[in-house]
Amino acid sequence: AKRMVAGVFQRWRLANGCMHRYVGMSIPDTCEAYAIAADGVYYDQPRSMSYVLVTLGSRIDLLVRCSESSEFWSEKVPWETDDEATTIWGDDPGFYEHLLLTADVSAAAAGDATVEASDAFAALCASGSAKLDSGYFDEDVEAASDDAATHDVVLSEYENAVTEWYTINDSVFTGRISRRVRLGQKQVWTIRHAPITWVGTTKNHNWHLHAYHFKVMKVVDADGVEYTESPAGDWKAGDVRDTVSVPVEGYAVVEFVPVKYTGLVLHH
Repeated sequence: AKRMVAGVFQRWRLANGCMHRYVGMSIPDTCEAYAIAADGVYYDQPRSMSYVLVTLGSRIDLLVRCSESSEFWSEKVPWETDDEATTIWGDDPGFYEHLLLTADVSAAAAGDATVEASDAFAALCASGSAKLDSGYFDEDVEAASDDAATHDVVLSEYENAVTEWYTINDSVFTGRISRRVRLGQKQVWTIRHAPITWVGTTKNHNWHLHAYHFKVMKVVDADGVEYTESPAGDWKAGDVRDTVSVPVEGYAVVEFVPVKYTGLVLHH
């Protein structure tokens, strides 16, 4: 059990290390939670959350407090129908559906200053005046020239479904350089899921970029529906991330600028 003091915020960092499951944590009515950062980058302001999706390989920082002992469960996105969920997430990898943790909440001591501080923070969040130390990664993209380079990254698989070898632009990983980018030049990449087997059409894919963060601009599902905010609430257009979930047979558009680092960079 996670020990907490009633009315006092704790900072939690959720990291999804599952090889093959999404984690979606519902916030019980006895608690409140604010997301303050994702993939190591602060938001502009805390975001009130009733459900927190952590995609494979991603990290979410939360401030959580509870009024009494509570259970936190991982489950599918509560407001999505089965058809809506399949369109975005497919049937594989699926969601981890189980009890994540139990909060063992004890009463605060009389005059506990952390309760007062937590109340003050909650009031700032409610008024929209709470600010976080964000902006560094945005500056890289906004300051870049309009001479952007574009690139399509196509996620697929070999026809032999038994091996389930995944491919990027028709190739498995060989260690060879497949794309060159210029330091300081804005990159606009479209990450597409284009399965060629029936098994592939049931799968959702994440895409992760090493060394740099990127801005998520939008995702589009197989029906052509465009999202500038995640259907699960884990990102909004312009958020800075290093991992994004690509809809089944859909695509995501991201922007980033290579800065401060030259050499080999892996994406997958």
